[in-house]
Amino acid sequence: MRNTLILGLLSAVLAAFVAFASPSLAQPEVDEFAVPGCLDSVNYNYDACQTRARNMAASGMEQRDAARLAEAWRIVCSFKDRESCAEAARLYANGGPGLEPDPRIAANFYARACEFRDKEACGKALDWFSRPGANNRDIRRMAYLYSDQCTQGTASACETGAFIVSDGFGNRFSGISDLELSRKMAETGCATGRSPNSCLLAEMLYGDGSLEGANKAQALRYARMNCDGGEDASCLRLGVDAQQSANWGEAAAFYAKACNLGSGVGCKHAAEAERMRAYLAQQQAVKAGFLKALESGDYAAATHAAIYEYKSKDYLAEAIRYIAGKGRMGYLPTEHLYVTALWFPSGDVNAAANTEMRKRGTGLEGTFGTGTNNPGQAAARWQSAYGRSASSYGGSSSGGSFTPSPMPSASEIASQTRKKYHHVNCVMSRIPNNPNC
Repeated sequence: MRNTLILGLLSAVLAAFVAFASPSLAQPEVDEFAVPGCLDSVNYNYDACQTRARNMAASGMEQRDAARLAEAWRIVCSFKDRESCAEAARLYANGGPGLEPDPRIAANFYARACEFRDKEACGKALDWFSRPGANNRDIRRMAYLYSDQCTQGTASACETGAFIVSDGFGNRFSGISDLELSRKMAETGCATGRSPNSCLLAEMLYGDGSLEGANKAQALRYARMNCDGGEDASCLRLGVDAQQSANWGEAAAFYAKACNLGSGVGCKHAAEAERMRAYLAQQQAVKAGFLKALESGDYAAATHAAIYEYKSKDYLAEAIRYIAGKGRMGYLPTEHLYVTALWFPSGDVNAAANTEMRKRGTGLEGTFGTGTNNPGQAAARWQSAYGRSASSYGGSSSGGSFTPSPMPSASEIASQTRKKYHHVNCVMSRIPNNPNC
């Protein structure tokens, strides 16, 4: 009986203890939004984790525990889901219960959404990364995003990205310069046909000789496109190239186009080039008659024309070399030989004339001392023989007094480009705080 009583008392005490202590024991937290395949932060299945996050959002979790909802979206974002990345970015940008706003994390989530082809997120990511004075400013990440968008076919991204990666022609973003990538982006943007500024930038990046990898042929290819598109500086570049090749007709045409597009320098060049073109055309016509006389064997007429009609030292030298090569110096009048010795005090042309005079025994060889063919002596010899001064020459038949004005320097062109980009990217752009500005 006594043992039975003791056992009963012990049972009662134990029951009372259990009843008293149970409420204080820690209970495992139950995730009311758990979905098989995605429990808490352990993600096994994309669909399950996405369903869980959407259910949490639909319940108003953002107003109760924004941190928990942000974590749920982060899990789904890891599956390269752009919507989830953008939602996580929005939560970190705005903050909420249990979640402090963090622009840096927000920017990175927007960037991930952008990488997964969310165009709206791209704009927001670029906005966040471009804000000066903030710990989320990241020009290098911006360059990557622009390059990625450019690859996807967004022409404006090619243009802006190329400008950033090229250091903006002023080392404004030191440390990220990549001229090869910049040229590639500019060319890609140009190829779309929707970004004339990319074509202009490609021309500048290839045409600036101070930049590594400059390529004149590529610069001229883009210059033709840009000139056709109405860029006066590009037309000037083409005019200078034609002028350097002595193609004055083409140079005049390009300069005239630059002039019509509002370039005062182009107008000046156009007038000069046209004058040179006309002069050379006239000289060509003259030389045609001169060459005809040579080829027909009328050698005296040819040297007479060179000396008295054209007063051209170049023409006379060409005639003497041609005639001497044919062995026909004996067909020339003595006075033509004297003029030749006067105009050419030394060299092969002088030697040809003197050789012929020695054969003829003109009686004047040696009369004026050992310097017979010095300019003063040759002139005296002519005066003694003919009682008058010798003919003087008028200069080179292929020359002229034309001296072109210098085209804008690379730094001047770069300055023009910066001004244009400032307007496009700072005045017209919808992205605030653009680093180009």
